[in-house]
Amino acid sequence: ETIKAAGYTPMIYASTSFLNNQLNMQELSSYSVWVAHYGVQTPTYKGPYQIWQYTSDGYVPGIDGRVDMNIFY
Repeated sequence: ETIKAAGYTPMIYASTSFLNNQLNMQELSSYSVWVAHYGVQTPTYKGPYQIWQYTSDGYVPGIDGRVDMNIFY
């Protein structure tokens, strides 16, 4: 509620395993999901998600070192 009141959209960011096994996503269904799942063609998270972080080994010109890469749907 604090994030929303500040004018931002709150999201849940977690790994597929954590989302599937540790959280009750039925209770959290009002929040968008940003799922991290590397090395797969598609995440195996069982619910809907808006962002998929598919690697932490990306490259962006002008940035030194590895970066996370995401797909926003």
